[in-house]
Amino acid sequence: MTNPIGKASQISFLEATVIRRSTVELKKESTIPDARIVEIVKHSLLHSPSPFHVQSARAVVLLHQDHDKLWDIAYEHTSKTAPPELFNTKLSPNLKAFKQAYGTVLFYDDPEAVNGMPPMLGNLIKGFPEWGQQSNGIAQYTAWTAFCAEGLGCSLQHYQKGLTERINAEWGLPSHWVLSAQLVFGTPNGPPRGGVEKQFADIEPRVKVFGSAANGN
Repeated sequence: MTNPIGKASQISFLEATVIRRSTVELKKESTIPDARIVEIVKHSLLHSPSPFHVQSARAVVLLHQDHDKLWDIAYEHTSKTAPPELFNTKLSPNLKAFKQAYGTVLFYDDPEAVNGMPPMLGNLIKGFPEWGQQSNGIAQYTAWTAFCAEGLGCSLQHYQKGLTERINAEWGLPSHWVLSAQLVFGTPNGPPRGGVEKQFADIEPRVKVFGSAANGN
């Protein structure tokens, strides 16, 4: 097992969850070396839980010209498929901003990973489309949180509709891999979404506690 180093290992987990924010305005710069970026992505997939340890999450790190190529492809596709007003006012500026970032992590799920499950699990395999998404989301969140703890800004995007086949072909990825999300990252060039001081809905109605002296029960 590798021994993680850097800022992400110098703060508490709860502190890191506060630092993790969505930031769209990013520079084509990184606060950490490319090797550290790859290390964090590998760590996130390796140590994120998955049902029955099926480990179906996959990741592709795109840096430099490959990152630019991804968002050129997304821009071209979206310009042809999105409603013109939506594209011109919202999607086009966002896609240009994503390209200005330093890199992107493509998160995939490999549905064939369940083929290695013991036959005794039988019908449980039917739950894997949903369980796989949950597991993949944990890996995404882990990488996102660690990146932000290292001083990077990130935003999680979902431009896979109609693009997965082309992206897989462009980078020679298995055709059965299912693209789940794109984590865009770079040095922050503006405040996170929601402002520096993010506003939250009252937490009390959102959490119910039973059987504990903490709520007088």
